[in-house]
Amino acid sequence: MLPVAIHKRVYIITVCIITLLMILFAVTTIRSVEQLYRDKEAQELMTMAAVLGQRLPPSVGKVLSTPEFSIMPEHERRAALERDCQPVLDEMTATHPGYSMGYYFDSLKVIAVAPVRSNVSGSNISYPSLTDYVPRVLTVPYIENDESWDRQPRFTLTYPLLADGNRVGHVWVSVKMENIEKQVRRNAGWQIAGVWILWSILLLLMRSIFNKMDKTLALLAQEIQEGSEHPDGINQFPQLIPVLNTVTALRANLQSELQKKERMDQEIARLDRMQLISQMAAGVAHEIRNPMTVVMGFVQMMAQKAEEKAKTNFAIIMDELKRVNEIISDFLSLARNKDFERRKQQLNEIISSLHPLIYTDTVKQGLDFVLQLEEPLPEVYVDGKEIKQLILNLTRNAIEAMGEEKGMLMLKTSHNKGQVELCISDTGCGISQDMLDKVFDPFFTTKAEGTGLGLAVCKNIVEHHHGTMQVQSMQGQGTTFLIRFPAAK
Repeated sequence: MLPVAIHKRVYIITVCIITLLMILFAVTTIRSVEQLYRDKEAQELMTMAAVLGQRLPPSVGKVLSTPEFSIMPEHERRAALERDCQPVLDEMTATHPGYSMGYYFDSLKVIAVAPVRSNVSGSNISYPSLTDYVPRVLTVPYIENDESWDRQPRFTLTYPLLADGNRVGHVWVSVKMENIEKQVRRNAGWQIAGVWILWSILLLLMRSIFNKMDKTLALLAQEIQEGSEHPDGINQFPQLIPVLNTVTALRANLQSELQKKERMDQEIARLDRMQLISQMAAGVAHEIRNPMTVVMGFVQMMAQKAEEKAKTNFAIIMDELKRVNEIISDFLSLARNKDFERRKQQLNEIISSLHPLIYTDTVKQGLDFVLQLEEPLPEVYVDGKEIKQLILNLTRNAIEAMGEEKGMLMLKTSHNKGQVELCISDTGCGISQDMLDKVFDPFFTTKAEGTGLGLAVCKNIVEHHHGTMQVQSMQGQGTTFLIRFPAAK
């Protein structure tokens, strides 16, 4: 479940990153909107100030240029200019409510303002005059002793004032910052609502995608745990394909090693049993064979002197004694570790020498016999007598397995990759799958009168020739023994 845990952590980290980006986007957007409204308001103030400058009555210039004006008392000069300027301001204020504006003359300070305040005239506004003709935008958060600005932050713009081509002062226009902030807050509310809706949609979309990925990864992990080499969801995560291939290879190697270990354990157990049987057979077989020889001799003597009716019984006794002797020989075959007389021989020649005997046995049982010998066949280092015993044991087992029913016995030779192969197959009753692993164990047999030593002896012969022996069988379809010997160099 490790990939799922990582997947959830990625989901949480992604949500946090998107949330931070959304917050940053909202803050940046609000600041951009605020600056946009400031620029828009500055343009409006610029337009209004320019209009006020253009609407300055021509009489103002004449009044300022007359010699009599300079010798008039200050309050008379102020009143003369105010009569001409105040109507212009009142008209502009009527069409632009919420704005404050006024005319400022360098020699007389404030001449006229709108909207009109009771104590504005004659007040000394701490506001610098323009020294050039380039308008400036200034933000004045607070101006002391200036009730005309309501002691509130304002957004103010000044504009040079000309009369007859000469600069005589400036005009100023201002608006409360509160008006701009209201518009910004209103727009910010919509911006935040839009960002929240977008964030919610993205969150739901991501949750849906990650939930789907979560289920896919969970199913993928389950299929991998169950050993599937090609899970259905792996194509959605191509980055995991190399990992899956590695896991599959490791699992295959592990299974192969476990199978090797299991076969090795079985082989060790079989060798232990064989060793025990060898020790028993070496002592018991000789102890039994010696008395058996004496018994067989006396039975033969008695059979020669017996009447004709009794000779049949003596013949049965001799057959059974021979059968016991064969069992003892099988014991000795398992017990002795003699050196085989191996030499280069043609496996086909050994089989051909046994062909008449095997053919006779199959004909007696009414069976078909098929012989397929590959030519040319590499030579092998074998003991001819032991190989004959191997082939006869396997063919007679096959004939007994087919019984009286019609069937076919086939011997086939071939060679492959430096090995000579001998295949003996029949169409008999077959062996059940749960017994296949036990067929080479000593004393294991499915026959009513079998000793269970025949296949153990065959296995022993093959291994002494550095070969391998395998069996394949299906119950009711037959059995095949495949023996491989290394080709002689």
